[in-house]
Amino acid sequence: MTSATDGPGAPVFLIGPRGCGKSTIGAMAAGELKAVFFDTDCLVEAEAGQSIEAIVESRGWPSFRDLESKILAACARPGAIIATGGGAILSDDNKRMMTASGFVVYLVAPAACRDERLSRCPKAGQRPPLAVHDTAEEREPLYRALASHCLDAARPAPDVALGLADLVRRLWALPDAQSRNQKDEHDQ
Repeated sequence: MTSATDGPGAPVFLIGPRGCGKSTIGAMAAGELKAVFFDTDCLVEAEAGQSIEAIVESRGWPSFRDLESKILAACARPGAIIATGGGAILSDDNKRMMTASGFVVYLVAPAACRDERLSRCPKAGQRPPLAVHDTAEEREPLYRALASHCLDAARPAPDVALGLADLVRRLWALPDAQSRNQKDEHDQ
């Protein structure tokens, strides 16, 4: 496993509460960077063959969290942008692994913004907004303590994704989009 100090390519872990944009923004930034993108919630559901809500109901939170940790560790590879589940930061093992192997970016979005995003794309079994708010407020100190970087995710997703891509370029020591475009024009 690479460490965050090994330079370009260390995995980038996106953390934050539900609705902050980890999946959408992470996928957009990965596309911009031609990087691999993983959404751990989707991978957990695929591995289990059922929704997160069903996993928790049938197997319990500890079983879900164990599967989440296994998937997160499998995704932690150089060159990856990883959207974590909102509660991945509850595991000390996950926290140690993320900080030792990569960069942790907290996508900060106020409750009203998260509510609006969740209402646009509701999922079956989705917790009510009040429960999401309470959980997010309880976890806020954990997100901030773990993050090596924080991004304002209240802006439109494409704008946040470009900001994330710029941050990742700096973390991975990649040329920025403008200098890359100038080089491409020069090479023609």
